[in-house]
Amino acid sequence: MMKKVASFRILCLFAIIIALAGVMITAVFKDGTARFARAEESGQSVIDTAHNFELDEYDVFYDVSSDLKCAVTEVMRVNYLGRKSTGFVRVLPLNSGESIKNISVYEITDGKKDVDYSVDYADENINVDIGDSSNKYQTTCTYTLTYDFIFPLRKIKDNTLNVNLVGSGWSCNINSASLRIALPDGYIDGSAEMYVGAGSEEVLEVNVSTIDGRVNVAADLEGLPSLTPVTFALGFEDGTFSEYFDFTPYWFIIALVILLLAAALVKLLFFNKLKVAPVVGFDAPDGMDPLLIGKLIDNKVNPEDITALIFYWADKGYVRLNMEDQNNPVILREVSALPADSPDYQHIAFNKLFGTRYEVNPSKNSSFANSVGTIRQRVDAHTKGMYNTVSMGVSIMFSVLAGLIMGLAPLIMGVATVNSSLIFIPSILILIPALITYGLSESVWYNRMKFGKPKIILWMTGIVLFAVATSAIYVLLIPDCLIGKLVKSILCFVGFAAIIFNVCLVSHTKEYDEQLKGILGFKQFIATVEKPQLEKMLEENPQIYYHILPYAQVLGVSDKWEDKFKGLTVAPPDWVVTNGNTIITFAVMNSMIRHSAGKIATSMIARAASVAASSSHSGFGGGGSHGGGGFGGGGGFGR
Repeated sequence: MMKKVASFRILCLFAIIIALAGVMITAVFKDGTARFARAEESGQSVIDTAHNFELDEYDVFYDVSSDLKCAVTEVMRVNYLGRKSTGFVRVLPLNSGESIKNISVYEITDGKKDVDYSVDYADENINVDIGDSSNKYQTTCTYTLTYDFIFPLRKIKDNTLNVNLVGSGWSCNINSASLRIALPDGYIDGSAEMYVGAGSEEVLEVNVSTIDGRVNVAADLEGLPSLTPVTFALGFEDGTFSEYFDFTPYWFIIALVILLLAAALVKLLFFNKLKVAPVVGFDAPDGMDPLLIGKLIDNKVNPEDITALIFYWADKGYVRLNMEDQNNPVILREVSALPADSPDYQHIAFNKLFGTRYEVNPSKNSSFANSVGTIRQRVDAHTKGMYNTVSMGVSIMFSVLAGLIMGLAPLIMGVATVNSSLIFIPSILILIPALITYGLSESVWYNRMKFGKPKIILWMTGIVLFAVATSAIYVLLIPDCLIGKLVKSILCFVGFAAIIFNVCLVSHTKEYDEQLKGILGFKQFIATVEKPQLEKMLEENPQIYYHILPYAQVLGVSDKWEDKFKGLTVAPPDWVVTNGNTIITFAVMNSMIRHSAGKIATSMIARAASVAASSSHSGFGGGGSHGGGGFGGGGGFGR
C-alpha cells in the first residue's frame, strides 16, 4: 500500500512525460475536425459528391435574453443528393468563448419523431451528427435542432451584438432561409443591419416588428451559395446585457471543500497523533543497526542505508576496508560469519557479499547486487506495523475521491448540461498526476523526520510547481464550454490542496512512536552535541566519530556530524588500510571514506536499484469586417 518513491528527479521526469501526453491528447482532439476547419478557411467543400446535400429550407430563430442566453431553434429541410448520403454534421463553433447547452434533435414528419444523432467536442466546436447511418438512400428529411447558446459579455464591443444566423461553414447551397431574432429591452431603434457574405460591408434591409411586446428582427433570403455567412448587427443601450452565470459547476468545488473539511475532521478526531517527544541518547537505541534505523526514519531502504551497514560491520570488527585505491575499494573479511544473534537481513547481506571469499571487490560482485531486493524485503518484515493501516486507507480513499471529482466534473457537465452523448473521457487523465502528487507528498511525509526544513521546502515547492503545471494543462485541455477557466482553476487548486493535505492522515502506530522517540533523540544528539562533550567522548573512545558516522548518514545529519569534529584530533579508524605514503589527517580520511562509500554504493547497489540508486545521494557527507464576424453560425457537412 505504501509507495516507494525512488527520487524526486525521476518523478519530475515522469511529470514531464504526463505533461507531454496531455499536449498530445489535445493535438489528437484538435485533429478531429481539422479537415473541416481547413476546408472552411480555404473555401472548399469537405465532402465529395457521394455525400452531397442541400438545405431546401433553413429556418433559424434566436430568442435573446438580457443575460445573453439565447434559446435557438433551427428547422432544416435537407435534400440528400449523394449516393452515400446518410446524414450530415452540424458544426456549432465555440472559438469566441461561447458555450452551448441542452442540445436536442428530432425529425419532423407528421409530428415529432426521434432521430439518430450524437454530440461530441473537437477543435473548439460542438459537432452534432444527425441522421440514420443505417439508411444509405435517404432523400428528404426535416430536422429540428434546439439548443441554448450563451454569448460571452466580454466579447461584445460598443454595445453591438453581432450574430451569425447563417454560418460560413455550410458546405452546401441553401435554397431558402428564414432568419429571425427576438431581442431583449434596450434595443436601439433603427440600429439593425444585415451583411451577407464573408467580409461584406454592404448593409441589407431587415424587417423589424414587435411580437408579444418584444422587438423581432427578421429576413428572408433565397439562393445562398455554400460557405456564405449571414450576420445581423444589432445596437443596444448601455447596461442592457449582464453576464450569464451558471452555478452548476461550483457544486464540484463545494464537494471538494467538503471533502477537505471531512479529512481535517477525521484527522482531528481519529488520527490526531501528537508530536513524538525525542528521548536523547548517546548511541543507537536498542542496539539497532543503521540499516534498520534508515528504514524506520523514512520508511524506505535507501542505497546509503545498505552501504552504511558495511561501515557498521567495520566498526564492529567484522570487516576492514582497503582504501589504497579510492576508486576501487576492497572489502576484507575478518570473521567467518556474523554473530548468531544478528538479524537475518545482516546474515543475507554478509553471505552474499563474501560467499566463500575473504576479500571482495564491490565492482565485481554481482551476487550482492542481486540480493538487494531480498535484503529490503527482510528489513520490511522487521518493520511491519509502522503506520496505522486504517489511516493509510482513509488517506488514499480521500485522495482518490479528490482526483475523481476533478476528473469527472467535465464529463458530468457535458452529459448533464450539453447532451447525454457528450462524454469527455480525457478529463479522467487528471487521476494520473493526482496520484503522482499524492506519492510525492507521501514521500515528504515519510521523510519529514529525516529531512531538514530547507529540503522539505524544496520538495514541497517542487510538488506545488508540478500541481500548477498539471492544473495549467487541465485548464487548457478541458473545453471552456464544459467548465469555465475560473472554475477549472479553483477546482484544481482545491483538489490538489486536498490531495496534499490527505497525506497528513497517515499516522504512526504506538509501537512505531516508541521506536521513534529513541531514534529522534539519537539524531538530536548527533546534530546538537557540543565540542566540549565530544572531546570528552573522544578521550573515552577515540573511534567515536567512525562509530556514529554510519548512523549520521542514514539519519541525514552526516554533514553536521563531520563539522563538529573540525579542529579536533581524530585518529584514523582501526578498520582502514591505506597507502603508507598518505598523510592521514581527519579531513583526508573523511574524504577517503566518503569517496570509497560512494564507489561501494554505486558498484554494489546501482545495478539492483537501477535509476533510483544512481540518482540518490550515496556515501558519507553532503549536496475588422462584419460578414461572418459575429457569434454563432458555424455550418455543416455531409457524411
